[in-house]
Amino acid sequence: MIGTQISSNINPQKIFNGLSGNQTKVNKLGEVYQLTFKDSTQCFIGIKNNMITLSNVLLPIQNALKDQKTEKQDFVNYIKNNSRFNKNTLASLYLDFNKIPLFLKSILNSNISGELNVFNKQNSFAALSYNFSKEKLLFNGNTQINNDQSYYKLFDHVPEQKLTINTILPQKTANYTIYAISDYVNWHKELNELMVKTNEDKKVSQLISSVNQKYRIDLNQIFPKYFKNELVTFQLSSGEKFGAIALSNGEKVGQLLMDLSGNYAPEIKIFKEPGIAYAYFGEPFKKFEKPFYTIIDNYLVMANNASSIQVFLNSYENNALLTNDVDYQDFNNQLSSSATISFYVNHENSNDIFGRNLKQPYFKQYQSKTGFKSFDAFSFQLSGDKGKFLSNLLLYKKPEKTVATDTLNKDF
Repeated sequence: MIGTQISSNINPQKIFNGLSGNQTKVNKLGEVYQLTFKDSTQCFIGIKNNMITLSNVLLPIQNALKDQKTEKQDFVNYIKNNSRFNKNTLASLYLDFNKIPLFLKSILNSNISGELNVFNKQNSFAALSYNFSKEKLLFNGNTQINNDQSYYKLFDHVPEQKLTINTILPQKTANYTIYAISDYVNWHKELNELMVKTNEDKKVSQLISSVNQKYRIDLNQIFPKYFKNELVTFQLSSGEKFGAIALSNGEKVGQLLMDLSGNYAPEIKIFKEPGIAYAYFGEPFKKFEKPFYTIIDNYLVMANNASSIQVFLNSYENNALLTNDVDYQDFNNQLSSSATISFYVNHENSNDIFGRNLKQPYFKQYQSKTGFKSFDAFSFQLSGDKGKFLSNLLLYKKPEKTVATDTLNKDF
């Protein structure tokens, strides 16, 4: 639906009189006007209080014309408080993440789970401004988390940091989410407080106590002590899912986890007990119950299948990395190297994943030149700022490469 305002001194009926003619037929359906064009294409227009709304479907227009009596004006107030047009702003984008699950259900073949779970039950708002560029769609603004029980609320006051954990990601990475934590001790206290609110605290404390007694090791002297500052979850084009954490001393962590781990292969281990990563890093690692893992160059990388870890090791050891991809390098140059949370989607590597999850008409639009085909990647960066996030949303087009003409090879 498209909406716009008309001047108070304009008679709306003149608009429809101007539209009527050989090319257009206008029918009045109550408060709504139906326009039928010569090629049988239809649209609907409604006018109320100098506001014009237009859609290819009747129902949204009818709903827009109704008196909206609701006690909940949170999003409306958020828009009013964040409306800051200036001469350099071409457009403003306002997002109510509460409404996104309903939208996604209409375009997905699958449930809102996995990597899409970031959009599920997120009581959050965003206000973003757009400035023109030929190569990219870049929006800047802020994001506000309204739910105190949201995992992302743990980060809205964490200052941005230089992100480096993306240097270990395989070249076939379809998407990733990086989290930066500057002070793990205080952050972990807040994670424990969140788990109290979600009734997960007793389960986690019992797990840690049980592991400590059974294996005679103190988990609190491993991850809190040797965690560095970044963690990431990522997915490959094949659909395989991974998690990784940066360590200050990977070799020491490997030694301390020895009794708690089973051997699968020389470089691949498996946790003997469930929920360890979740206990110390929260929601993103809940999917890795008893994962296989490897520790390499001060990174602990985990997955639910040993074969996935082997795929990661093959990419890492052969230097087949995302950061070596020229297109990713071009994309990364458009972004700040620092953030608190960074979401990324690679268009080409995500093709099969979207093909499985999107309904066919929407997947065609995803692949279309008039849709998203010309865009190489998507990113949404959040930087903590005293209870809200400074935000950058980027849709990036890789520049067209021009072939230089050989001026010497000419006929004379």
